[in-house]
Amino acid sequence: MFTHKRFTHLRSTHLGSIGKSTKFLSLAALLFFTANVAGAGSPAPVPFGTYYSESSMLAPLKQSQRPTTDGRVYMGNLNATIDSLQVAIEKRPPDLLSLQLSRNLYHRFRITGRMNDLEQARKLAEQATLVIPESAEAWLLAAKLQASYHEFGSARKSLDMAEEKGALAEKIAVVSYEIEQALQGGLKLKDLSALPEPQDLAEFVQRANDAINRGDLKMADELLTQAQYRYNDSNPFPIAWLHVQQGIAFLRFGDPQRASKFFIAARERLPSYYLATEHLAESELLLGNAQQAAELYQSVYEQTGNPEFLGGLAQAQAQLDIADAKDNLQRAKRDYEALAEQHPAMYSQHAAKFFLKQGDAARALKLAEGNLEVRQDIQSLILYASAAAEVGNTQSACNSLQRSLESGARPPELVELQSDLGAACEASKLASRY
Repeated sequence: MFTHKRFTHLRSTHLGSIGKSTKFLSLAALLFFTANVAGAGSPAPVPFGTYYSESSMLAPLKQSQRPTTDGRVYMGNLNATIDSLQVAIEKRPPDLLSLQLSRNLYHRFRITGRMNDLEQARKLAEQATLVIPESAEAWLLAAKLQASYHEFGSARKSLDMAEEKGALAEKIAVVSYEIEQALQGGLKLKDLSALPEPQDLAEFVQRANDAINRGDLKMADELLTQAQYRYNDSNPFPIAWLHVQQGIAFLRFGDPQRASKFFIAARERLPSYYLATEHLAESELLLGNAQQAAELYQSVYEQTGNPEFLGGLAQAQAQLDIADAKDNLQRAKRDYEALAEQHPAMYSQHAAKFFLKQGDAARALKLAEGNLEVRQDIQSLILYASAAAEVGNTQSACNSLQRSLESGARPPELVELQSDLGAACEASKLASRY
């Protein structure tokens, strides 16, 4: 039997990209109601190229160090604007207002994790491509939302249309990067030593992503700390997102204590930021604080309805000997099956990790196989290898492991998998020679 701790915190492992500048980082937010509040009293940038072993002294930056709009005020303004736009578009044909509403709904989804916002945002964006087909922004947003559903063929076609209609090259590059990361992330690594100093937040987070895939937590930590010091806008979402990504990096390398500081900082800026809450819950559970974990999982499940968080709640409840644990786990399984059936491209990877963790390796393998038909990034290969090994298909597991290793990537999940499977794969090689 192989352990599955490598899959406990991979909901949002790739750093992705949120823009080519601090302005674009706020694209989905409502820039007109935020103002720059970070001034001369803000912390100065840390000299690039110097790693601080005690990075907790420098990051995460607190609200008092890098002021941003109060998270509750920010969400109140966002909700009010969405409500106003929804009323407005009921009184007129779909047009640019619908496109604006789609952007804001997608932005709110990224904060709250509520699927109905994502579904409505996609519908509006795709309608906009029909009503205002000359709008590059409509095609660009449609591409981004289609990619969120892991419908990459449709996303690329929409991206081509956005380019044809005159979308800015840097905006095309952002969405294209996100698609490539989803499809083959971790398999094509850049030589970080040969690159100049990053110039914007997008470059910082992309290089941090490459550093993690190389197994270099030290470099990733430095890059993400740098990114926080370079951020100089009042929008709380981008810096909260950076906090979460830095926390995830520490979680992946087995340090939940350090990781939790970043999730707490993200929640300080945006209390309703679901990724911060669920990863803080995960950290608390790993640290043995089951009661705190259960409360956090309960909160984020009630907010999102996501079965992954119901599964986390069940795990915490089981440790606390709460009777509801078994019922909640069974409900999480049923809900994940429904999501995987309704949106197979989007949910097969998450569902496979969930079922593998619950000991249903056969179901996990089937889902992992379906996921590989859609995307073949490093994490998908690792997931498939783990599920195949669990059901006793050593050859398939070793083939997937070998392909992962040939990429040159060494994320912590691959190092753990190699430790688990290495001896079995060597034995299989020797047996095949005779």
